[in-house]
Amino acid sequence: MQKHEITDFFQTICQNKVIWGIVNDEGMPRIESNTFTDDQVYSIFWTSKEQALAACEYSFIKCKPVAIPILDFVENICIAMLFQDVYAGVIVDGEKEAIELNPAEAMEYIAHALQSQGKTLPFRYFENLPDLLNVAESIQKLIKIGWNEDNYYHFPTTSLFDRRRAFPVQLFLHSIAEK
Repeated sequence: MQKHEITDFFQTICQNKVIWGIVNDEGMPRIESNTFTDDQVYSIFWTSKEQALAACEYSFIKCKPVAIPILDFVENICIAMLFQDVYAGVIVDGEKEAIELNPAEAMEYIAHALQSQGKTLPFRYFENLPDLLNVAESIQKLIKIGWNEDNYYHFPTTSLFDRRRAFPVQLFLHSIAEK
């Protein structure tokens, strides 16, 4: 897989202002990783509704496509994936298998795409994109040393993000799936 294809994926979703995922009654389905032995892909993401819909018709029959605004993807989905130490799978046009990315990598690609397009995001839980990326890096470091959901009150953050106030990801997904 070429890096420019991944870059094009993120350029497209930033241009369209949404990334497409799929949901079922339990939220976003997890798919076993093809790349990493002990990790799971949190969910698969596409650039268009048509691609997500096709996946629902053939591979994920009990799922339906859902448009996720870029802001919600980085503030809710990517942060949740970091906390759960799982990966995101992106489907590049014409490919059958997902490219598995660490959520922090996905956020970096989005940051570069937004910058190249001269766009910004109106963050709710972070001061700006660098603040979001710094928090993502802190989460990754804490996960590596054994931090988990049980001790999240010890999460050292200087950002506006407060995990206890963050909109629960599964409620968010169900709310946009209903639309």
